[in-house]
Amino acid sequence: MSLMSFAPETIKPLALSMNILVAGLGFFQYWKRGFFKAKIFWPFAIASVPCAFIGGSLQLDPQIYKYVLALFLFLAGLKFLWPKRQNETKVREASLIASIILGAIIGFISGLIGIGGGIILSPILLLLSWSKPKETAGISALFILLNSIAGLIGFGIADLPSISWSDSYALFTLPILWLVVSIGGSIGSFLGARRLKEIHIKRLLGLVLLVASLKAFL
Repeated sequence: MSLMSFAPETIKPLALSMNILVAGLGFFQYWKRGFFKAKIFWPFAIASVPCAFIGGSLQLDPQIYKYVLALFLFLAGLKFLWPKRQNETKVREASLIASIILGAIIGFISGLIGIGGGIILSPILLLLSWSKPKETAGISALFILLNSIAGLIGFGIADLPSISWSDSYALFTLPILWLVVSIGGSIGSFLGARRLKEIHIKRLLGLVLLVASLKAFL
């Protein structure tokens, strides 16, 4: 959407709504395969969901929004373009206090700029050795789902009536976007949970994110 010059006030609700579909499908696949740890998830979620609602209710200046979004796309792109190969490491016990604090920060950012937060949560969980890669994917999927719902509700209460849908084709293309991301999300989550190695997919995604971040900066 950044590449296609969608208006910032339109990107946010569209991104959050598509997050809900894809994350829901992804969570189902990883949960069904046993890649979900509720004990790690809930401390993050308890703090992140209300903060995502607050962030979703705020509207950044369009220019600031573009730069904040571009920064997160750029950092995420670098992470995925050169992912570290995950060796088998001992998983450590997650800190309850740290999880709550991090969850609140990630939730607020997620609601504010219209992302689900998984792209921030995942590297944190792996860096701190609090979960294994596929467990991280399952945790992040449900995290994205709940934060996106909270952010979308917050956005709808505060700003939905003022959206200029005519700035993009959002109103008319929304059902098509939902259908496409549902199909892609179903295939991707199935392959990710059951078949494919992560490294090649991450590198392709990293390239797309870097191009999108450069477009947002321009």
